[in-house]
Amino acid sequence: MNGFAPILARGFVPYAFGRADNLAFLDAAPFGFPVRLLPADTPDALRFHALLNRLNALAFGGMAMPKWVQLDCGVLPSAFVGFAAYGRDLPVDVRAALEAEDDELVPVSEALSLPSLVPGEFVSVSLATLVPGLGHATKRLDLACKRAQSAIGVTQRGSKAEATHRRFGELEVVAEPVFHDKPETTFVYRIRLA
Repeated sequence: MNGFAPILARGFVPYAFGRADNLAFLDAAPFGFPVRLLPADTPDALRFHALLNRLNALAFGGMAMPKWVQLDCGVLPSAFVGFAAYGRDLPVDVRAALEAEDDELVPVSEALSLPSLVPGEFVSVSLATLVPGLGHATKRLDLACKRAQSAIGVTQRGSKAEATHRRFGELEVVAEPVFHDKPETTFVYRIRLA
């Protein structure tokens, strides 16, 4: 299972959460195990939306993804992909932080990449996890579900995120953007996927 067996053995459930029309185009078993497809455009999806937003806020130190961004830039053009667990199976601190119920499926990691105008290339927008060790696997699953041939994104030198991206292989530095909150450490990277 390409290194995912330990994650699945711990009870984590791979998921994709997006507009139903988008979910139909994903590879729902890119590594031989099923990814649970969760439509985000139904009334019963509201709780998962809220949990995903809470996960994002906790992972980024309280800086939550605005709800309109989650909708306009996430579930409408693409899908969030990650790992979830039932509330009863979460570590106590994670469960409390997410205010999770025992019997609900709760996202504990998410990656979001959006299709680029370049065929086969995706723009990595978000990567968050509350469980150490899930970052690389989450991004890998996201890009595989979307059949990405390459990914482009923005990161900061010396960050944990840069280390996660480098696990895919050599990072090609595409640009040093001047229009960014942290232009002195920020760069645009591309990773090519086999």
